[in-house]
Amino acid sequence: MPVRFAVSVIVLDGQVHLDFSDSDPQTPSAFNVPTLGLRHAWLTVRILHFVTTHDPSTPMNGGIFRDVTVALKRGSVLDPVFPAPTGLRAASASRLNDAVTGALARALPQDLPCPSGGAMVPVVLAEHDRRTGLRNVLVLNSIIVGSGARFGSDGYDGVDGSLSTIRNTPVEKCELEAGVDILEYGLNRDSAGAGQWRGGFGLRFTFRVTQGGSAVLARGLERFFFRPWGMAGGQPGANMRVVRNIGTLRETSLGKIDVLALNKGDTVTFLTPGGGGYGDPFLRPVESVVEDVQAGWVSCEAAWRDYGVAIQSGLADVETTATLRRARAIRTPADTPFSFGPERDAWDAVSTPDRMRRINLAVFAAPTALRPERRAAIFRAVVPGLFDADLRAARQVIPDAATAAASLDRLLDS
Repeated sequence: MPVRFAVSVIVLDGQVHLDFSDSDPQTPSAFNVPTLGLRHAWLTVRILHFVTTHDPSTPMNGGIFRDVTVALKRGSVLDPVFPAPTGLRAASASRLNDAVTGALARALPQDLPCPSGGAMVPVVLAEHDRRTGLRNVLVLNSIIVGSGARFGSDGYDGVDGSLSTIRNTPVEKCELEAGVDILEYGLNRDSAGAGQWRGGFGLRFTFRVTQGGSAVLARGLERFFFRPWGMAGGQPGANMRVVRNIGTLRETSLGKIDVLALNKGDTVTFLTPGGGGYGDPFLRPVESVVEDVQAGWVSCEAAWRDYGVAIQSGLADVETTATLRRARAIRTPADTPFSFGPERDAWDAVSTPDRMRRINLAVFAAPTALRPERRAAIFRAVVPGLFDADLRAARQVIPDAATAAASLDRLLDS
């Protein structure tokens, strides 16, 4: 069930106030952020980025936050009360970063980047060590995503510095120390959000286990359901995917994995999201689209669909491209400040800010221990498929937003 972070930013007389009090109640899952009601660093890191980017001469010290205040609600996902699991709060930090970015971008759309792919995944292998007879556990690689585009610049491919940076592990070291063969490690084709400036591409990482009794763990898997959004007419990046035995008759698309048991010869592929795109894709220079196609990062189908560029024998078909681009009215940034993708659009049509406030009022009225079940009961009654949804068919979770919205209103009014 989605967890909602809500923030409003108020700037007045040199003071910056971040109000997170409309965020959801704490969850029984480990996404809670234990801020203790204070101005936690993860709530304000985007302010730090903004200040130091626009004025690199600013001293890096606590004075940056002297005029920054925050508001939180006790018992919320951003100020949980004991006992509350918190082990996956790094995933929440990434979404918090996106939320504050979106709030600031409403006032300064050309000064903020689109969200990155929004995940950092340490891929861990647990296997039987034949030499010692013990369990061998090691990180194969920490795979990340593409960064978001911004006005005037594409995103960075396979790099995300929005919260932290981490080095990868050389392929040779993986194969030397673990019973795996690394089959692929490169950019994930068509993963970047299309735009006048496209997002950075995510990564594609595939390995094969060479002995039985192995298992894979992967914390930090996110963006299976909602995509990294685009801005000013730019499109969202791709969803996260994890696939076992890709390209074979035994191919299985997985959702989030906890501990995935593998047989000898099985392969696992991680396909991470790219960042969101900025600006109308049909305004992207044709030669830039052609370069991405020739590099193998954008397919001919995506060039046609997303950019209005027809490719023939690796080059642009000038006449067809001109026809494609004339046939569709160019959007202006005012028409589409954010592009969330069909999954988020369907969800937002039901869970409007007003409805979410009413839901949270009903949930917070219950004792802390009963709040998760009360919240789940509300959504189970309105969107029954949400709890057993196949993430490969996320668009079908809310097949009729109008019906779901009417059902929620009746429930809240009763």
